[in-house]
Amino acid sequence: MPQLQKANLGSAPNGDGGDDQRTANVRYNANVDVLAACVALGYTILGDNSTIKSDQVGVRFGLNIGVPGKKIVLPLAGSVMVNACVHFFNVGVGVDIGLQGSDGTQTTTLAHGDWITYASDGVAYWHVVARGKMLPDEVVSGFLSVSRGLSVGGDVAIGGRLNSVNSPNLLPNSTGELRNQCWSGTNFGVVSGTSGEGTVFINSAAINTAGYAMDYSDNIAIGAGMQLILSAEIATNGLNSGQVYMKVESFNASGTLLGTFATSPISTKRDYAFMTASGKTPNGTSYVRVSRVADNAPNIAQWGVAFRRIKLERGASPSLYSQEASLLYLQGAPAFAGRPTFGGNVPWDSWNLQKPWHAGNFDPGNYAPLSGNRRFVGGGTAFDGWGIHVSGSAPWLEEQGVALSWNDDVGKGQGFLTTNRGAGIGGWILRTISQDARQEIGRFVVNPDGSYGQSDKRLKRDIRTIPNALERIRKIRGVSYVRRSTGAGSYGVIANEVRKHFPWAVSEIGAGKGKEHYLGVNYQALVAPLIEAAKELADRVERLEGELAQLKGETQA
Repeated sequence: MPQLQKANLGSAPNGDGGDDQRTANVRYNANVDVLAACVALGYTILGDNSTIKSDQVGVRFGLNIGVPGKKIVLPLAGSVMVNACVHFFNVGVGVDIGLQGSDGTQTTTLAHGDWITYASDGVAYWHVVARGKMLPDEVVSGFLSVSRGLSVGGDVAIGGRLNSVNSPNLLPNSTGELRNQCWSGTNFGVVSGTSGEGTVFINSAAINTAGYAMDYSDNIAIGAGMQLILSAEIATNGLNSGQVYMKVESFNASGTLLGTFATSPISTKRDYAFMTASGKTPNGTSYVRVSRVADNAPNIAQWGVAFRRIKLERGASPSLYSQEASLLYLQGAPAFAGRPTFGGNVPWDSWNLQKPWHAGNFDPGNYAPLSGNRRFVGGGTAFDGWGIHVSGSAPWLEEQGVALSWNDDVGKGQGFLTTNRGAGIGGWILRTISQDARQEIGRFVVNPDGSYGQSDKRLKRDIRTIPNALERIRKIRGVSYVRRSTGAGSYGVIANEVRKHFPWAVSEIGAGKGKEHYLGVNYQALVAPLIEAAKELADRVERLEGELAQLKGETQA
């Protein structure tokens, strides 16, 4: 093994018995060779595949290679002195370290940011005598074992399997997988996240209160002396004032609060932050409860505070998030916000089966799909593909509501629309709305006080007094007639004549058997021309009375 040497200085003061000058210089030169080989004194940058020569040991090589797949080859370990060193520091992409002959070494790859020093045994092995990292971002090319704790401030990305101990989540429905089941309160209700994170608890309405807003979980049975830890991700991007946190409360069997531990309160706007709180359940604990809390007079914008990935578990440090949600949490009575379908079909409900079917009450022959021109008949009522046909009479309504019936006055064959007004005013309203369902176009009201049609000035435009009403009324006949279909006599007008003089009072109201259109008269619309005709007639009478009075006066004179 190479060693540094000292010159023999001999006896003082003349150096008797010491090395002569040449011998001393030989020792000095040997020391230089040892230092040159065993201490990285040189400096060279390599940018491509390279093979280090035997006389290049004792050099610090900087690797700045921009293309993957390159290799730097060490010299034969037996071609250099024992303890000869080569130092590499890699500022480029990952690079392989190659060997010659049957040489060996512990490390044959250098990642970006790695540095390493090799020392030869002088025979066939390059020992790794030092290695490390020189950049903030580090890559471990082999296995990494940590015997104590490991703290990670950001996300952990894993390409392979993660082998770890994962404690069960004691909090049912911890992030809304089953909507709001197992929680009381909806200050922070369940929505689906927009970033692929699944469901989250978030305030769908602004919160502004002098007190607090809180939702809490169902009771979780657990005894005394249990070490628990609560973890959650909390975002407060819309928190204007107040503070937000989560807490765990311990209660005894009678519901008395025994103790609380909580995450650190957040009082500033921030994106999702991982928060934890741990504690031990006090003596006498029978159950615990988890709460989402905003207090200290919170002012939160809509969608401003969110909670996700909530986990309550045993232990003093959190494990990976997990959710053991199942239908068992629903205690045999699941409640769904929407209507589930099976194979695209709607299951039974109160509108299509009185009870969930079973072998004793369901005969498929009694039911058919509500489509096409099929007919469903029962109790005097038929639902056809073209409408509703009622052929049965209705009893007096004993509860408030409405009924469509026929032949209540037996033998007359009349149809009835009946309403039980309850505690209200009663009556019927027939109305027409716009196509977009945003405006009521017209309505006709029938109630115990009479019948009414909409006539407010605000509903009308182009308002004009009807001209020549009397002359036009005189051209319309009031007639008696016998109806062809029933043989019954009646009185009225002829729509064809009315249309010539008051076209807006006439409409096509239906088709006959031959699909010809029949005309109908809106008798209510004729009230207005009759009013104007009466006024014109009154004016004429008043004028004639005036003329007559004048003539009488002249005659008397």
